[in-house]
This record gives sequence, C-alpha cells and structure tokens, in this order.
Amino acid sequence: MPVVWVQHTDAELEDSPEGSPPWQLIPELQAEVTPDDLHIFKTYGDAFAETPLPSELQRLGMSGTVLCGSQSEACETATLWGALHRGDDVQLVQGPHTTLDGEGGGVALPAEQIMALTDLRAQRIRLPDVISTLVQSATF
Repeated sequence: MPVVWVQHTDAELEDSPEGSPPWQLIPELQAEVTPDDLHIFKTYGDAFAETPLPSELQRLGMSGTVLCGSQSEACETATLWGALHRGDDVQLVQGPHTTLDGEGGGVALPAEQIMALTDLRAQRIRLPDVISTLVQSATF
C-alpha cells in the first residue's frame, strides 16, 4: 500500500513555520519514511483541496483512503469529509491520530474526548455510494 505523507504548511502558523523544528516530522515518523513514499504539502485542512493528492492517488490506481495523523478535529476531519465527498471510501485508523486539548462553545475538551468524537464520526457517517469505517491500527 502506498504511503502519502501530508504536511500542513501555512504562513499563518506562527508557532510552527515551515522548516522549523516543531514543523518537522517527529523522529519516530521520519524513521518510517521510505524513498517510495509521496510527500505532499497542503494549505487547507482537507488534504485533497488544491493539492496533487487526487491525481497522485489516481496515478497509483488507488481507490479509497486510509487516514491517520494529527489534529483530529481539524485536518483529520476535513480530509475525511473531503475524501468522502470525492467519492472515496475512507478508513480512519483508531489510535494513530492525535490532537491537543481544546475548547468549543465555552466547553473545555480534553484531547481524548476530541479523538473519541472523531472516531465516532468516522463510524457514523453515512453518505450515498461511499463507506466510512473505523479500523484498528493492528489491521495495518
């Protein structure tokens, strides 16, 4: 299965500008990158929005998306919906996605609750002609 590393790059990311140490892949992930992997940079939460990702997946003959990463409530969710609306089935891998504690509507949300809600959404989304599922990381 081809691996595509998608990384957010945006001048508005003041705390982690492109090329800075916080922007880099963590060493544990850098060790997993192979020369055959693709690396795509995005400026929107949805990894399919204005990136070469759709054409690269088509070139590779891939249908469907297996999704893991960071910012569960932002980039993960945007990419999940982006893939589904493009007509791709999506498997969200439970576990290897993460986020930080957050706040919404004046309610403090621990990261664990945000990640659990993302998992729940992946299980419950129903759209015509596409499937969204939550899979265990041991599957891969």
